Amino acid sequence: RAGAAPAPLVMQVVGGGDESPVRRLLRELAGRLGGEYVGSSSYDPRCRHVVVVNVKRTEKLLAGLAAGAWLLKPSWAEASAAAGAWLPEEAHELFSAGEATAPCGRGLLWLGAPRAHRLARPQRGG
Repeated sequence: RAGAAPAPLVMQVVGGGDESPVRRLLRELAGRLGGEYVGSSSYDPRCRHVVVVNVKRTEKLLAGLAAGAWLLKPSWAEASAAAGAWLPEEAHELFSAGEATAPCGRGLLWLGAPRAHRLARPQRGG
């Protein structure tokens, strides 16, 4: 929508434990660069950035996949901290060409789902 304010950056973390360095960094960056870090074991439907420390079959990861959220490597937070601004996500996306699945439990997760949903959004008008 032209002229609409950008959605606030809301992010969550999958894996790494409650006091992982990535979680601490995201809390600090949310205050410094703007945004909201949601430290919950449940997926927040406002979340569009899920930083994945370990691929685990959790509610947050599965809901992020279904919602088309960015599934990002911790390098996104680290590079954004070094730059002093939120960086474009593409270079830090968990999915990359030729690496479409990740082992998860007894099966595989197709990590291309979020990208497919994001690319389809403009065509659907969403």
